[in-house]
Amino acid sequence: MSIMDLTEKMYDEVIQNNDLLLIDFWQPYSPLCVNMLASLKEIVEEMKVPIRVAAVNCVENTQIAIRLGVTTTPTLLLLQNGVPIKEVVGFQSKDEIKKLLGQID
Repeated sequence: MSIMDLTEKMYDEVIQNNDLLLIDFWQPYSPLCVNMLASLKEIVEEMKVPIRVAAVNCVENTQIAIRLGVTTTPTLLLLQNGVPIKEVVGFQSKDEIKKLLGQID
C-alpha cells in the first residue's frame, strides 16, 4: 500500500470511505517534515499497515489543516469515522511511527 496525497478536492470522499485514516501533515520546506514523510513511506511499504495512510501538503492544502485544527507541522493525526482520536505533534523517528502504527487495531 502507498501513501495517498490528500487534497482539498478529494477530502470529503476519502473521509467518508475510510473508517480509520492516518494523516501526515507536512510542509515541503521543512527538512523534519520531509524526513518524517520519507520514513512513513518506507514503513507503509515494509509493514502491513492496518489502515489507510495519507499525506497533506499544508502549503497546497491549508484548508484541510484548518478544518482539523492542525497548527504545527509535522503532525500525525488519526481519524476514526472522520473524527480525530489521536494527534502526535512534532518529528517522530521511524521507530516511534512504527510504535504508533502497532497500537492501531
